[in-house]
Amino acid sequence: MTQLVDKSGKAHEITLSMDDYAAAFKLNLSLPQYLNQKYGADTDAEKFGTPFEQALASNGLFLTADNKTGIKPPSMKDVLGGLADINMNAIMRPDGSQAQTLTGRLLFPAAVLEMIASELTTDESSYQATFNQMIATTFNSDSPRVDQPIINLTAPRAVRSQPISQLSLPPSMVSITLSETSFRLPTISLGIEFSNESLQASTLDLVGIALREQAAAERAAIIDEAIYNMVYGDTDLGMSALTPEDVAVYDSALSTDGVISNKAWIKWLRKDWKKMTIDWAMMDLDSFLAIEKRSDRPVVTDNTGNAYLTSLPLMSLPGIPNVVRVFPVETATIGANTIVGIDSTKAIRKVVYVGATYQAIEEFVLRKGTAMRFDFSENYFRLIDQGWKMLTLTAGA
Repeated sequence: MTQLVDKSGKAHEITLSMDDYAAAFKLNLSLPQYLNQKYGADTDAEKFGTPFEQALASNGLFLTADNKTGIKPPSMKDVLGGLADINMNAIMRPDGSQAQTLTGRLLFPAAVLEMIASELTTDESSYQATFNQMIATTFNSDSPRVDQPIINLTAPRAVRSQPISQLSLPPSMVSITLSETSFRLPTISLGIEFSNESLQASTLDLVGIALREQAAAERAAIIDEAIYNMVYGDTDLGMSALTPEDVAVYDSALSTDGVISNKAWIKWLRKDWKKMTIDWAMMDLDSFLAIEKRSDRPVVTDNTGNAYLTSLPLMSLPGIPNVVRVFPVETATIGANTIVGIDSTKAIRKVVYVGATYQAIEEFVLRKGTAMRFDFSENYFRLIDQGWKMLTLTAGA
C-alpha cells in the first residue's frame, strides 16, 4: 500500500503492483508518467509533490539526502528487504502492517530509472542531452521489431503544385512508404548485483549514480554508431550513404585539404535553402577549428559605435541561420575533414522500445533476488533525406 495526499492535504491509500507497470507499458509510458497521469488531477504537485514523488516518499525511497531534516537515502538492504519505509519513518499504517511489502521493491527500479533519465535528459552538458536537441521526432514502440517509414519529397521539390478543377483530386506530391525489411532495436542491459556485505553500505543514491554513469557511456556509444550509420548508410536499416560534396565546388581557390573559406561556408549553407536550413553540424574538432579559422572570415574593426561608418549588410533571406550549432564527434565516428549539416526539424527520428524496461523490472520484483537488470532499447534513424548535407574538406585530394 502507498499513501498519496490530495489537494486538500488528506492522505489516501492506493495499491501499486506490476499491473501498473503493465498498464504504463501498454500506453507507452514510464511508471512515473503513468502514475502522474492517473492521479495527477487529484494532487497538488507544487505543495505535496507529484504522485510518483509521493509514492517514493511514502515508501522511504528518498533519492537525495536532506541535511535539514536528517533524511537520508535508504540502504539497499532496506530497499530489497522491504524495510526502507520503517527506517526512513515514512507514512504507514499504525499497526505497521505496511512493512515487509513489495511496494518499495517495486518502486526501486522506477526510481533509479527516473534518476538516470532526469540526469541524461536535463543536463545540457551531457552527450545524450545535447544530441536529443537535434531530434525531430521520437516514437515509442510497443515491440522491439520496428518498421521504418520512407518519406519521399522528390516530387514537391521538383514539380510545382497543379491547379485542379472542382471535386477533382490533387496530384500526389508526397509519398510515404515502409522499408522492405523491419529491424530489431538493440537492447542495452545494465546489470548490478549486491554482495551481502555491500547491501548495508550501498545506498539508493549511490546505486543511481553508478548506473547513471554506465548508462551515459552506453548511450553515447549507441549515438556514435547511429551517427555513422545515418551518414554512411546501413543496408539492414534501409539507409543509403549520404553523397558528399567537395568544398572546392563552392570556392575553386581552395587547394589544400582541411581548409575552408568563408565564401565556401556561406555558399554551402545557402545552396539548398528551399529544402532545408542547416541549424546543426556534426564534425570532429579539427574540422570545427578549420571553420573557426576560415579565410576571409568577417571581422568588425570599427569601435566608434557609428553605424553610418560601417553600414553592415544584414542577411534577411532564409537558408543562412544566424547560428549553426556544432555537435563535436570523434574522427572515427564521422571521418576526418568531414562536415555533416542537418535541419533538426526533419533529420533524425528516435525510436524507443518501452517494453524492454518492463520485462526486466517484472523479473526483479517477483523473484526477490539481490541482482537487478536495467534494460534500454532505442536507436536513431534518418527521417527525411532532404534534411541532411555532407561536405568534405578535401580540395587538394
